[in-house]
Amino acid sequence: MEAEDGLDAVRRAGTLVATALERSAAGLTASGPTLADISAAAQEHLAPARPSFLGYRGFPAACDIAVNEVVCHGFPDDRTLAPGDLVTLALAGNVDGMHSAAATSHVVPGAEDDGEAVQLVERGREALRRAVTAVRPGRQINVVGRVIESYARRFGYGVVRDFGGHGIGAHLHQDPFVPGHDAPAAVTVISEGMIFTVQVMLTLGSPEIETDAEGWNVATKDRTKTAAFCDTVLVTATGTEILTGL
Repeated sequence: MEAEDGLDAVRRAGTLVATALERSAAGLTASGPTLADISAAAQEHLAPARPSFLGYRGFPAACDIAVNEVVCHGFPDDRTLAPGDLVTLALAGNVDGMHSAAATSHVVPGAEDDGEAVQLVERGREALRRAVTAVRPGRQINVVGRVIESYARRFGYGVVRDFGGHGIGAHLHQDPFVPGHDAPAAVTVISEGMIFTVQVMLTLGSPEIETDAEGWNVATKDRTKTAAFCDTVLVTATGTEILTGL
């Protein structure tokens, strides 16, 4: 979308999404609230924005909560978390018909040996920072995935190829597609005023994924843990403004 059309609404939605994610992360404790409770709390924190995911293509909750091997589209249910669980919260909000989205991963504290998962989360967050920093007008959209994959490969992480970032604004998902892996064919030229999500999805093992029989929960085939991060960004004359930052 063009920045002049509804930018204020996208920016307000982004701030509410970021705030809701930050507050919801406090509930990620062992034997604490259920995943359904965490999603309900996220919806409350998101107000006055409306939850974009709720009812989208039949998704039954406000917050996508993916645990351990689940990459995305995790249904919040009556499960409680355990020490060492790697949890990704993804949330999108709608203000005046304009959307903004973000995701963040955390490790539930208390496990004796969760170093691998903690490092995956820290490096996933750094991969997102590097990818956002690389966005500039005039560069091809593949700069995002190239930066993510080159950084992740240093640590032997899998980089999920089936999902990525996307344009966002008047629609939750719109052009352009923004690969989160090195995709030379992604030659769309980045221009000032574009708004899109930058998405990182890393695994401790193979990047191969599969979807459950209901068509929602997407998990790593080898059942290794995965972390994901996402921000909505506005392309400026000199770089980016993170619309889902606090």
